[in-house]
Amino acid sequence: MKWTFIIFLSVLLFKLILFGGADADEVTNLTETGTEEDDSFDYEKFKQASLITTEAIHNLLSNIKVLEELIRDRENTINIMSEQMKEKQEELRIAQDQIENKDAKISDQNKQLNDQLMNIVNQKQILENTEVEVNKMNETIQALLNQINDNNNFNNARKKEIESQNVLNQAQAKKINTLTKNIQELKDIIEIQNSEINAKRKEIESLKKRISDLMEENEAENDEKTWITIQKRFDGSENFDRNWTDYKKGFGDAKGEFFIGLDIIHAMTHSRQHELLIKLKTKNGTTYYAHYDNFQIGNEEQSYELKSLGKYSGTAGDSFSLTGPLPLKFSTSDKNNKRCSKTHGGGWWYYKCSNNMLNGKFYKSGRRSLGEVYGIHWGTLQNHDWLISLPFSEMMIRPKGA
Repeated sequence: MKWTFIIFLSVLLFKLILFGGADADEVTNLTETGTEEDDSFDYEKFKQASLITTEAIHNLLSNIKVLEELIRDRENTINIMSEQMKEKQEELRIAQDQIENKDAKISDQNKQLNDQLMNIVNQKQILENTEVEVNKMNETIQALLNQINDNNNFNNARKKEIESQNVLNQAQAKKINTLTKNIQELKDIIEIQNSEINAKRKEIESLKKRISDLMEENEAENDEKTWITIQKRFDGSENFDRNWTDYKKGFGDAKGEFFIGLDIIHAMTHSRQHELLIKLKTKNGTTYYAHYDNFQIGNEEQSYELKSLGKYSGTAGDSFSLTGPLPLKFSTSDKNNKRCSKTHGGGWWYYKCSNNMLNGKFYKSGRRSLGEVYGIHWGTLQNHDWLISLPFSEMMIRPKGA
């Protein structure tokens, strides 16, 4: 019975330790049961031992619970650490993948570096070969530079020769241009002179014809002596209020009213001494004369000035001597004494206007009104009555002694 209890108690403790399936009441009952079955058993000692055992068991259970809590905490910790280990393993796997990728890249880079290195080696070899070629080219260039220097020296010498030749050419070109210009000017002058000569020829032919007509007319009127009419007025058919050019060249018709021209008068009186005969008629038909034995005028540069008249004789009176001191410049409405030409109606040898004027306006009535342009007058014949206008005038010249 004693051993049975001990065995039972041992089983109970084993159960408590392993399974936690017994409690204090069960232990107490078990203790009491063992006591009942064995009267010879020392109950007090056993009870005391049981209490100690029970307390130990309670302590053991408490420790077991604490251990269970620790185990659970450790399990949680292990679980957390396991999750963390999984995460780390995943990170490690990723890192390994990255390392593998980097290794692959490094391998590629190493390959590229090896290729570049080979290229560099090849380039170096090329550079070495190029350097050899460059050295050869430098030698060639130096030789060419030497040739160029020689050529430059030759060219500089040639350039100086060319510059000297250019200076000579420029001087010759200037001479040629000057000669060309002079030739052109001479051509222009020749053309102008030819034009003037042709114009003069035409004028001369015209003058010859007019002189011929005048000479025929004068020969019919004079038996022995030939007078050339240079001006004639009798019917007012010709306008004598003309400009300088017209009086220079002449105008009108030798068979009617006309003025022969200052150029002809100058040419005739300049080459030989001439007489001047002026024939005048009054309104009643009476004829008067004024004769001068040395009539001469200048050229155009001298404004065809009246240089000389000589000695006067006649019946009309010496009206020229009252005009003013010689020489007297010829004037028209556009040259020299313009005012007198405009108020007296024609060109004449004016001083302060004139005491005579045979180229004035023609008045058929023989008189003009106050304020009108002056007519044909000879002061000494009209007793200086400027309202009277003569109906006839004729100026004639001939070589003296003819």
